[in-house]
Amino acid sequence: MLAYPATFTPEDGGFVVTVPDIPEAITEGDSESEALQMAEEALLLALDGYISQGLEIPRPSTLLLNQRLIVLPTMAGLKVELYRMMLEQDVTKAELARRLDSLQTTASRLLDLFHNSRLDMLDRAFEALGARMDISLRRIA
Repeated sequence: MLAYPATFTPEDGGFVVTVPDIPEAITEGDSESEALQMAEEALLLALDGYISQGLEIPRPSTLLLNQRLIVLPTMAGLKVELYRMMLEQDVTKAELARRLDSLQTTASRLLDLFHNSRLDMLDRAFEALGARMDISLRRIA
């Protein structure tokens, strides 16, 4: 699970949401639930922009008392971690595609936060970078 702390500031009958670690992720909503939904989308769009521009993605900071966590969808969180590993190892999309014996478009889709990639392909990509993907479940409430 990848989650970033966000600040919800009441303003004009709604909420403005900022994500201190990802300053490009700023949005608003008329209600707290709408603001949360908009914040999730804004965070995804900002992180997708970081990946498109080849920028390093900051790690989430510690949650403060006046903040809430914005949790990324599991698939998007995995893709962010894959991208981070690629940057650390200086592996390009073309090199990842070569290691996967696949097309470069396949590697590009593995980094597209809005593309519903196959889990087995992500698993293969992590293995190509010398990592193993583990999945665990836990009950919530």
